[in-house]
Amino acid sequence: MLHTFFSSVKQGPRPWLYAGFIGILILLLLVLAINEKNWKPVQEKASWNVTSNYSKELVWRAVDGNLATRWSSYAPMASGMFFQVDVGKALTMNGILLRVDRQHAKAQPLSWQLKASLNGQDWFALDDRPGLTDRGKLVIPFTAVQARYIQIIQSSINSNPRPWYIYELDLLQPIVPWQFSRVTLLNVIVGWLIVMLSITLFGGRKGSLSLTGSMMAVLLAAWFLRSYMLGTYECSEHELRFFQRLAFGRYTESEWLRTYWESFNSGAYWLYLLLVRLVCRLWQTPLMAFRVTAALFSLGAFIAVFWTWRILSRKEDAVWGAFLISAFLSISGRQVLFSRNGDFSASFLCVFFLYFLGAYAFFYMRAPLWSVVGLAVLLLTGICLHPLMGFAPIGLILFGLWHLAVCKYAPAFFSSRHVQSFQARHHLPRLLLYLLSTLPGLLYWRLRLRPQVFEDRAHGEDLMRFFQHECGWIFQDAGLAVWLVGLLCLLGLISIVRGREHGEYFFIAQQGILLLMVLPFLRDEQYASGFSLLILSLGSLFATRGLLSLISFLSFRQHAERVRKIRVILFAVILAYGLTSTASALFFRTDPSVSERVDERMNDCCTANVGSLVQTLQRDPVQCHQIVMLEEQLADFYRAEYHLETAVRSLADLQGLARQGILYHYAFISLRELDRFPDRKRFFSRYYTEVGSSSNMICYRLQEKFSRLPQRYYARNLFLATGKNVRDALSANRLVRAASANDRPGFMVFGPFSRICEAGDYVARFRLRLMEASQKPVALLKVMADRHEVFGAIELSGSDFPRTDVYYDFDIPFSLDFSSHPAYPMKRLEFLVDFYGHAELRVESVELIPVQQKKNSAGNVE
Repeated sequence: MLHTFFSSVKQGPRPWLYAGFIGILILLLLVLAINEKNWKPVQEKASWNVTSNYSKELVWRAVDGNLATRWSSYAPMASGMFFQVDVGKALTMNGILLRVDRQHAKAQPLSWQLKASLNGQDWFALDDRPGLTDRGKLVIPFTAVQARYIQIIQSSINSNPRPWYIYELDLLQPIVPWQFSRVTLLNVIVGWLIVMLSITLFGGRKGSLSLTGSMMAVLLAAWFLRSYMLGTYECSEHELRFFQRLAFGRYTESEWLRTYWESFNSGAYWLYLLLVRLVCRLWQTPLMAFRVTAALFSLGAFIAVFWTWRILSRKEDAVWGAFLISAFLSISGRQVLFSRNGDFSASFLCVFFLYFLGAYAFFYMRAPLWSVVGLAVLLLTGICLHPLMGFAPIGLILFGLWHLAVCKYAPAFFSSRHVQSFQARHHLPRLLLYLLSTLPGLLYWRLRLRPQVFEDRAHGEDLMRFFQHECGWIFQDAGLAVWLVGLLCLLGLISIVRGREHGEYFFIAQQGILLLMVLPFLRDEQYASGFSLLILSLGSLFATRGLLSLISFLSFRQHAERVRKIRVILFAVILAYGLTSTASALFFRTDPSVSERVDERMNDCCTANVGSLVQTLQRDPVQCHQIVMLEEQLADFYRAEYHLETAVRSLADLQGLARQGILYHYAFISLRELDRFPDRKRFFSRYYTEVGSSSNMICYRLQEKFSRLPQRYYARNLFLATGKNVRDALSANRLVRAASANDRPGFMVFGPFSRICEAGDYVARFRLRLMEASQKPVALLKVMADRHEVFGAIELSGSDFPRTDVYYDFDIPFSLDFSSHPAYPMKRLEFLVDFYGHAELRVESVELIPVQQKKNSAGNVE
């Protein structure tokens, strides 16, 4: 039956099949286009009720249908500022459109949270996607929901100095009932393009090869695209290091290029990172763009390896060998690619094989002379993608010189007929022309990249450490399988040497020379990962040649049909492995081919629970709690990727704040940092409880007994408009804020804009000292929220300070109530000391005390 099926597709893909492929692609692109604009404005805006916690009187201007009017917050944009819409009845909605004029395009939110409700009391977070900006328009799409109330809440960490403007707000509802994720559709389209490409490239007159090759390509494509999925694996150190350099959303591409070259004084990887930024325009998710780019280069590398060997090898089993090499490389190279350090190296491997395939055609297959221009462009492109490409011409030149010697002294050495007749006088001009074509790329490499490449060479100890780390575990854990593969590689090497095929020698020589050139620079992780991939490529070649030679030897020459059947069985095994691996990665998030030891080495990026940690934070019923992190790079990543409100503090800062009773509700800490610094682990274990962990990160939540401590804010750390910090021996803190009669009147203390999320009764306690007797008013104490809501105030005069050598406490009781905006219960408190300028005044601290902390044994407030 299998033979009959293969015979039925002997002529390869038919025209109607290509037409069907293109038709499905057009349909997918049409679905994407409709999905991107699947919204229309909700009508009857006159019946809407709108409100905000800023500038409540003029909120109607945001929904009056007139672009000449606008609502403004007047205060600078800050976290917690919200705008709420009540449409009057439950509707299906899937987006918000905010409009301003072009001059105020930067008066739009930078980051936000969306919440919806059916009754105005029970709120739920919306699954929103990155906003789409077009001049003065900001569209925030989200998964279609039934809701009556919609609230958009600013969640920017740093205050924007501009007010929030809304010239017109529209709620959007779907035109068609279905709505897909943009990322899902793009991945489906990319996968379908790979299916079309694989059947086109691997299709031929041998039906078994066409079918097997196509299915293998599809399985590899699905597996690798899945392996780089955002929600599956955590961010590696390599990705974090380049995440800040990518500066998503801050610059245009031209501005980013100029900034990148000026900031890092090197053009290394700039083309690769530019491609990541362009891919991010489609996927709209930075980390997804980073990984999809690497995945596509990985697939391109496997296709390039297949066609390079298919063209260079002149043996009858070249096609089978090409399939096996690409399959073995994809299987063995997973560890390098999974480490995320191989992301750039995948682009190098792809361009490298394309480059020396073109060079082989130019030198030994009589390609036109003008094709050398393509080689020059490809070399320069490869160097801009990865500096390792700068070594590639060396192997071509050395092999070309050796080929000249062979042509002169041993013209019958190679078994390839087309090379035997190749004369040295024809080869030398092409070699010189090729040398000229490499000058632009090598000049760029020498001036811009060579100092960076050669500044950190590896020594003998580094090389030993590298081989022990990368290869030692193989011989410790894999056992008999490694020795069998080693024997196959030895058999394959003997077969290649005895066969004396020019193309096979060329294939080995280029990679071998490049490996020797890269050896002194293995301290760089990008060079080390490229080195590993080249070794795996050579190993795949030797193992393939050895396996095919062994099959031919065991089947004998007179049993050609037996050889064909063994090859079909071999491909069926590889196909079954690929199918099992893909299904496991897609549905069970495991890889059956990875041993426990390898899994431990790869656990920095192959754990799928980072998303659950983020969901733990996002499911907090009081979502205004801020998250603290110790590393700036990690904080930037989680802000951009998961829209988490993260603050960065050093351990010393956190310890000082803890002594003042100020503790962040959540801590998101790298396990690597905890292992390296035991004092950090002791601090978080004392104040926090672990709520979850992944292979890279651990999530802590503040213990209940520390959640409502009195919070003391020292005046020296608060903002000021007048006065200065001075030393005071009577103060327990030694350093206080002071303003004298010579200073201008104004706020000698204001801030800290602390976030309070729990409703209840509080007391603000100001601790002050008057330095000279006076009967005049000296200061006004106030407690405010969100810069406009006053909770309480006290005016102090000189009579409130009986003595000048004592600090006195002044209390302002107040209550917080979030019933007016239950979707986002949060106030940003501000304590102010308005100095009148009549007598010298000193402020030591302001303390925020929950009332229950001040109750005595009788239950009365002290």
